[in-house]
Amino acid sequence: MSRALVRAGSILAGPALVLAILPGMGAQTTDCGPLDCALVQTAGKILVCVAFFLFTAAFLLRGIALRSWATVGISALVMFPSLVYPFLIVQTYQDLTGGTGEMHQMIHAARTYAAASMSRPVEDLEGLAIDGKPGWAAVRIKDRAEGTWIVVLRSSNRIWSPQAIAPRFDRDALRALGAPTDLIRDQG
Repeated sequence: MSRALVRAGSILAGPALVLAILPGMGAQTTDCGPLDCALVQTAGKILVCVAFFLFTAAFLLRGIALRSWATVGISALVMFPSLVYPFLIVQTYQDLTGGTGEMHQMIHAARTYAAASMSRPVEDLEGLAIDGKPGWAAVRIKDRAEGTWIVVLRSSNRIWSPQAIAPRFDRDALRALGAPTDLIRDQG
């Protein structure tokens, strides 16, 4: 039985890792075909948890068969996250797609501010990446016509307010806003 679990986990682990990692490697929203890339990545993460569960279940069953209670205890302890993480992964996906998550709120605030600042429709702007420090965030916005812009946001009582928009921010510009000078990792 434990060999079958290890075999099933091994078969599942490879494709699961590809699904979990590939969409996050610079993929655009249309790169996953008719499916949303966030959904593909969520499914991959859940499958990784299932594969991990199968591996640890094999150790647990083997420990029971050998009456090695230390193996059983450690296997059960290591197995626990693979039972909890899928629920957290689904909750994160629901926050992302439902617009209730903090990242979605930051991207929405940055896109709205950028659209108003550049007199562009919000639909033409895409939030690409977020850099952050406590109380501050920088959202990279891609405009189909004008390139990439950075919107600096500040949090006050869990509300993200845009502070400035520019193609680049140097240390002096960040300092003038009161933001940490190392807020933005990569300006390119």
